[in-house]
Amino acid sequence: TSGPEDHVTVVSVGHSSTHCMLTLAAVMAPSLRLGTPARAASNQGAARMSSSAAASTSAPYGSWPSAVTAKFITTSGVRIGGLGCDDSGSVYWLEGRPQEGGRQVVVKYAPGAEGASERGAVDATPKDANVRTRVHEYGGGAHLLTPKGVVYSDFKSQRLFLAPAGGGDAVCLTPESAWPDGQYRFADARLTPDGRHLVCVREDHSPTADAKPSAVLNEVVSVALDGSGAMTVLATGADFYAAPRLSPDGRTLAYITWEHPSMPWDATTLRVRPLGPLATAEGAGEDETAASTAGHARVAGADAEGCMSDGDISVQQPAFSPSGALYFISDESGFWNLYRAPPDGGYASAVNVLPRPTDFGGGSPGWQFGQQGFAFLQDGRVVATYVDRGSGQSRLVLLDDVAAPTPSEFGSEEGLPFFFGSLVESSDDGALYMLGGSPQRASGVYRWSGLLPGGGGAAEMIACSSSSEIDESLVSVPRPVEFPAPMGTSYGYYYPPRNDAFTSDEAAPPLLVKAHGGPTAATSTAFNPAIQFWTSRGFAVLDVDYGGSMGYGRDYRRRLRGNWGVCDIDDVCAGAQHLVAEGLADPKRLALDGGGG
Repeated sequence: TSGPEDHVTVVSVGHSSTHCMLTLAAVMAPSLRLGTPARAASNQGAARMSSSAAASTSAPYGSWPSAVTAKFITTSGVRIGGLGCDDSGSVYWLEGRPQEGGRQVVVKYAPGAEGASERGAVDATPKDANVRTRVHEYGGGAHLLTPKGVVYSDFKSQRLFLAPAGGGDAVCLTPESAWPDGQYRFADARLTPDGRHLVCVREDHSPTADAKPSAVLNEVVSVALDGSGAMTVLATGADFYAAPRLSPDGRTLAYITWEHPSMPWDATTLRVRPLGPLATAEGAGEDETAASTAGHARVAGADAEGCMSDGDISVQQPAFSPSGALYFISDESGFWNLYRAPPDGGYASAVNVLPRPTDFGGGSPGWQFGQQGFAFLQDGRVVATYVDRGSGQSRLVLLDDVAAPTPSEFGSEEGLPFFFGSLVESSDDGALYMLGGSPQRASGVYRWSGLLPGGGGAAEMIACSSSSEIDESLVSVPRPVEFPAPMGTSYGYYYPPRNDAFTSDEAAPPLLVKAHGGPTAATSTAFNPAIQFWTSRGFAVLDVDYGGSMGYGRDYRRRLRGNWGVCDIDDVCAGAQHLVAEGLADPKRLALDGGGG
């Protein structure tokens, strides 16, 4: 190889029903060297990686020079998430910046403003703040937009701060005078209707911040916004809590809870309780004896929390509509469908409003706080997203807030991005903002007016996560594949080799089979430069959603129960064998790659 950026390590795969044999194998002809990566050329302010050859050159698969380098992959952009809109219609998101050691910053979209980034955004949280929470360790839900400004969790101290909307120094809402650093962590907050409190998940690690995992206490609490640190415990007694949500009048709290050893995609329960007065600097809140989860009404979910049997139900993402109806996703049908409980408090009469063999709720429900696969429009209608596994594309479903709606669907033919999620309606003009992208382009923030009267056309990307682009001649577009595996049909996305400057007269390319982390997460068709690194060099890639992955229903997700390291390995090996049988991969040059979660 030509240098550390182009170094390649490859393994050959031999498969049995329970394991893979991994052995080193040569991939590139020893007489060939990768060429020096082409330099990025300016393209209207963005670097564009392109093929350096004008005409196709024949060369062995795996030996093609490529401008897509490791340095390009790791330094060319930011990670975007946490999309939101404030009451004025301003758009915010959370940026993870590799160039700043992974620091996470809440930014406001303000193109043309002094100090705006190449994404047209200005920082809304202080320069020394890292917006991240460690609740459940995986975090998420670390900030909240309020009329007063951005409330956020500071990673170093795990305290809550308010970055004022008008500028100025951040204000600590949970001061050191109340408890030491590290005792409490906070996540997934929502504002009470009167604007005086947050309701959130709190994790107690003891006054010395060194509690053993079995002694860590999860609860739902309210936190006063007056800077006193006054809190009221609203739900306690279970091992884990998530997604505390308030009814529009603030009188009812809904939340998700579950018990060890279950995970949130195994067995959870949705409960509700009435709310009384909340604590402030002026006085205590309601009697906390009413906080016991055991006394709160069960709406849906597992009857016997903590057991992992075939009767388990996973309920996630509760949210109240403007009418007061309580929505949530549940896999009671075998798929995470959307359910609705009427606004009159008849929670036991919740109905499935989108009954279909499709998982709603986003890519990996339950892994982090703040995930929401559906949203409410100002006119009361509901929008939800799912992935069409036949095409790998996202779809948007629009329905009225009624018990038996007639859904309408929208996709790329109506101008939506190839994949998208995290829907947020602008409170200004009613347009939909979303995070999205395509296999050919890095993800970013989009604006789509397709639901507005007279609206339509393609969604506009207003901010891209990457300042660099890869020329289309180097981009491999995936296609969904299904293949037989020991426990049934499994799924993945196949990326053929692609570099228009090169061809090969070899029968089939070397294959890299990727296994995502989790293990109960999922891959996607999102643009992934780490995959294009290989395909632009003449490798094929199979990105596998092995048994246990999300997005294919409960039975598929449960294949991993008692089979970690068995079902997943079987499936990645079966995928490789399938592509070999199809003539799409060289049986002597196979490799596995993956990461843990």
